[in-house]
Amino acid sequence: MMKVVLCHLVLLLLAFPSGGQELALYGLDANASQILRISPVSNQVEEEFSSPVLCRPEGACGLAFSGHSLFFVDATDPEHCIYEFSPSGEAVWHSLPAPGGQVDGLAYADGALLVQNFAEDLIYRVDPFDGTVLEEFEPGLDLIGGLAAGQGRIYASQIRPPVVYEIDAESGTVLNEIDAAGSLPTGLAFLGGRLFVGDFTGQRILELDPVTSVVIGENIEATGRFSALASGVSEEVIPYRLRLDSVSENLAADGRIEMVLRAGLYDDEGRLMHTNQHTEIRFVTTGLEDEIVQVEAGEAEMAFMLDPGSDIRFEAKVPGLASVVLDRQIIAPVTHMMMHFAELDDHLIEVEVELFDGTGKPALGDTSALSFGVMRGLGAIVGPEVVKAQEGKARTWIRIEGRDTDLVIAAEMRDIVHSGGFQVSKFDDSSAANTKGFAVSARRVAGRDQLPPAPPTEVQAWRLHDQVEIRWELSADDGDEVWFEFGQSMVHRRGVEGYRIYRSRNGGLYEEVGSVGSGIDHFVDTIARDGAIYRYKVMAADKDNWHEALILPGSDEDRVRTVTSGAVGLNDEGEQVYGLFDDDLDVDFDDFFLFADHFGREEGEGDFDSLFDLNGDGAVSFDDFFILADHFGQQADRR
Repeated sequence: MMKVVLCHLVLLLLAFPSGGQELALYGLDANASQILRISPVSNQVEEEFSSPVLCRPEGACGLAFSGHSLFFVDATDPEHCIYEFSPSGEAVWHSLPAPGGQVDGLAYADGALLVQNFAEDLIYRVDPFDGTVLEEFEPGLDLIGGLAAGQGRIYASQIRPPVVYEIDAESGTVLNEIDAAGSLPTGLAFLGGRLFVGDFTGQRILELDPVTSVVIGENIEATGRFSALASGVSEEVIPYRLRLDSVSENLAADGRIEMVLRAGLYDDEGRLMHTNQHTEIRFVTTGLEDEIVQVEAGEAEMAFMLDPGSDIRFEAKVPGLASVVLDRQIIAPVTHMMMHFAELDDHLIEVEVELFDGTGKPALGDTSALSFGVMRGLGAIVGPEVVKAQEGKARTWIRIEGRDTDLVIAAEMRDIVHSGGFQVSKFDDSSAANTKGFAVSARRVAGRDQLPPAPPTEVQAWRLHDQVEIRWELSADDGDEVWFEFGQSMVHRRGVEGYRIYRSRNGGLYEEVGSVGSGIDHFVDTIARDGAIYRYKVMAADKDNWHEALILPGSDEDRVRTVTSGAVGLNDEGEQVYGLFDDDLDVDFDDFFLFADHFGREEGEGDFDSLFDLNGDGAVSFDDFFILADHFGQQADRR
């Protein structure tokens, strides 16, 4: 008698875990598709709600509790999904595929979901993020009904005869057989050393001693056809979050703006819950009716028609999760441009493009990228070729040769292309306001070749020590002849006279570093060992035009035309790698020993080598050593 009393006292103590944690017990009544939250201490039903997904009265359903959410499955569900929802049943948070389809038992332990497939008599351990099967057990039993786990054990039931099996969670070995007092043990839960069994036909929940099979108690407060039980320690933190982003803003024919928003559900590692097909996200927008959209692959999109200039607050909501807000001023995107030119010193021309929206107002809020290109004439873009618009404007710079050339400049943003041109020998600033964007000279020179050569492609730069070899694919017009009108006659010239090579240092303006004749596809440049980043461009040239291919910043084409100097390289993501003192591309002990040989030397000493001065302060010191240590073991893709 004393032993039984002590046993009950121990179980009672286990019902009150330390640190203010709360134990939870859930029962799924298949007859009404209701979930009951039951106090494991008082046996009182604390809450009751409908399951978000129907559990059919036959009761082939499973339930598990992770501490922050409930998992539910119905073996007859045609979608063969496991659904995860809030512990109060407010909303589905996640869904993942059920392995094998015929699943009627779930349990949660050690961050993994245990899944019982009664058709295959298998127990799977799956990743609750996407349903990936991590492990499977085949205990050789006729499993059907309930599943529970805890303290390194798995408890699984069968109904003919009514038995609960205790299985080792590591090996899958059957350790014990527990006689179930009810005729249909379809629900199991293991909580703080206590084993609860749902008796489907008796419409009750029994508590069994997992060692002796003795019935310890019966819950007379909770009744129903319990097809599944779940238990665990409640957690306050929910490891899921919503994210809300603007996908696009498009100008409609009526002058309004179509804004497309995308909301998605992510786990605490920032991974999109891509198997989720069932969460419903509510979009709440200032002045508009709420819209509810069901996710596809974890995301839901919604389009709104809005008036330009309005301030709008968007909010995405899922019951039980923290909502997310996006405040936007609705801008009208660029619909047309105007180009202006200003002649500067040193043969430089500044090109500025003003951006306007469909209302005729400056498009101050559109910060899309705009690309520049010289379409005709003896000019090279020496500023950025791709510029992000700011305050309704974008600008770059062009270097010209001499004072007698016709330039045509193109600016492109999304599907909008605009061009402007002028004659350098006499520039009429007032004509820049022409609606077509052309600044037209009062005098033109006849006989100009207006067909620029095709640009060279595949521009690549490779460095060895203080020299850089630049290579490219020749222009498609190299070796051809071009015919054009000169007065009353036809004149022919070579399609390509040669190639001009330009270099930018640390993102500054490009400067010409050399030129080669037609048919030549390489050039060697010399650079200082100063740790700078150098970027190269190559233009095909004829008598009247220079032409280059547009290369987007950050693209693979941009990366392979970029080199570093000194002991610096670039990895495959374009990030700098310091400490490449020898000829290979990894920072290893060979580089360390070379550095050690020069440690302590300062500028002005005969044996000082700036290659080892990584921070450029004129001394090879501990500051440089710490830079080397930060990059030790890293691999560069190129120099």
